Amino acid sequence: MFGKKQKASLHGVSSEFLDRYAALKLQLVNYVIENHHEALEFQADRLVDEFSTLTDHDMTLAVDAAIYETRFSDGDHILDRFVAEHDDLCDEDVNLLLSWRDWLVGVFRVTSSDGPVVDSINLIDDLEYRLVATNNSPETRRALKRSGFIISRIVPVGYGWMISGEQRLLARNEEMLAYGLAAELAQKSPRLFFRNPANLALAREHVRDEYERFLEEFGAPWIMGTWDVIQDRWRKFTFAKAHEEFKSRGEQELRLPAELRDAETVGMIFDPDGGMFFLADFGLFLAALNDPARVKEPTIHSTVNGYLTDPGVSPVIFELVWRRHSAKLNTLLGCLLGQPDFDWARMGEGCLRKHNPLFLDEPRYPGLLPLNSQQVEGLRYMQEQQVLRETAEMSAMASHLDAADLTGKGTKTTNESPRKTKRKRKMVQKARKRNRRR
Repeated sequence: MFGKKQKASLHGVSSEFLDRYAALKLQLVNYVIENHHEALEFQADRLVDEFSTLTDHDMTLAVDAAIYETRFSDGDHILDRFVAEHDDLCDEDVNLLLSWRDWLVGVFRVTSSDGPVVDSINLIDDLEYRLVATNNSPETRRALKRSGFIISRIVPVGYGWMISGEQRLLARNEEMLAYGLAAELAQKSPRLFFRNPANLALAREHVRDEYERFLEEFGAPWIMGTWDVIQDRWRKFTFAKAHEEFKSRGEQELRLPAELRDAETVGMIFDPDGGMFFLADFGLFLAALNDPARVKEPTIHSTVNGYLTDPGVSPVIFELVWRRHSAKLNTLLGCLLGQPDFDWARMGEGCLRKHNPLFLDEPRYPGLLPLNSQQVEGLRYMQEQQVLRETAEMSAMASHLDAADLTGKGTKTTNESPRKTKRKRKMVQKARKRNRRR
């Protein structure tokens, strides 16, 4: 992290453990560079797109992101593949490596530091964390002692959390910026915010209240209409209970995702566990629900099958429909899958496990984030100061936290010119060579 490592043993952190951690991390880095080029280039491409360059610092971020964020279509992490391919690892190392699947990114307020050990509060989830840097050099001690906030990815170890990859330190007087970054990261990856059970309970209470209001307003957990109609109803529903300041700030900004504009119909659906979401071509789905034989029509088949298999679409719609129209849903999916005896109650989980396993592996968080007043003020500060571009590097590590299937060839589409794509590829290859020589 900050210079040459010294031997130390603080708070149960032995120098031997730090050495072993460093060795395992180096093995992981080399493993990704040599065996998972696509995952590495995917992360490097993000950084090139964002910063138009790729420095050694950026390449470190790309390698770290590839190690922890890559998910394959079978649900495996790169960490799972690494452990499976290294029979020489002892049980202790295997358990440690697999625990790193529970990594997180945080904005940590330093409350005290003792050498490489830092006691902190994460401004995202408002929980306490004991952090350990990977060395105990004088440079590390001075940096941690002076800093007010640490922005970093961390991975669990037995006594706390180990700082991983690149870090950014903020001074104590940069509190508003720190809270703004924390709120931005919470919005990009709600799982970070919902690590605090109190945040999760409050959000679920809000979602349940909104669900009841949705049912009272529309009579069902979903409505269907054109893009313009759904957007108008969404805005009215959202603003109905909003305070005046939100209305004045959000009236011009509240827009449905652009990709829904070209759909003939749009569904606005309210999941009582997760909140509101939208589905394109929802009218085709409802048509098939009322006449399951129509699922054989190419356009309708593509729509219904996409709801079931597309990792970017929440298949929770099938569960919601089953609760109200179980017979119709069973018949529809039976026709789609060629299983006349299909029953969602008995076979639904297995169906999702086969066709959309990542949905079952990821928790369903509420779509509402009850940010605290300091987080809201931090967001307002960042907007007013126009510092989003300057701080993009700090939040880049979490801009694609959601799982991505990187196993298929050609799954990443681009509108870039061949010349730009070739230039990016050369930059990635050059940075990879620099990293390999270290």
